[in-house]
Amino acid sequence: MGEYIKNPKTGEEIKIGVLDQCFFSRDDLLRFQREGFKGFYAGEYDNVAHRTDSLQLMLKNPNTLYGLPKGCAFDPEVHVLIVKGSDFKHHEVILQKKGNRGSVYNYMGLKCQQEGANEIYAVMIGERYDKEGNTRTIFQCDCCEALFSITKEEAERLKREHPYWSEWSKPNEGKGGASK
Repeated sequence: MGEYIKNPKTGEEIKIGVLDQCFFSRDDLLRFQREGFKGFYAGEYDNVAHRTDSLQLMLKNPNTLYGLPKGCAFDPEVHVLIVKGSDFKHHEVILQKKGNRGSVYNYMGLKCQQEGANEIYAVMIGERYDKEGNTRTIFQCDCCEALFSITKEEAERLKREHPYWSEWSKPNEGKGGASK
């Protein structure tokens, strides 16, 4: 399962993602497109009547979550402190407990520990682009894993207050990062 592309000249096949989760940055997909790669599925090239080209599908879908661009100076595994208002919607948390006999018990419906807080811990996981080509850096809550993006103003404030943010947000050949 997944989205694949293939270069007709070299025969090289690459799995680029699954559904709307892309394993590469948007810049990488545009490079693949320039190099002549085409969507490939079940032994044939896309653009047949029943299927849309998977490369075009990923590039045009505003819900595609792309990987972080190469050259991003920020380590995506480092947790960052982000100030958010009440506009951030958290998910319920599932707590698991292992029983004495190896059974696993799930306790559902617990409130995210960071819900309602002005400062939360999150991790940067990728980027999304709207139909106009504007980029948003996507973060994930450390507790409930809800996705959110920050405003340009919030990114500017973080760059002023935290030195590592200004390193991370340096433009990658004019694209990507929270500085857009």
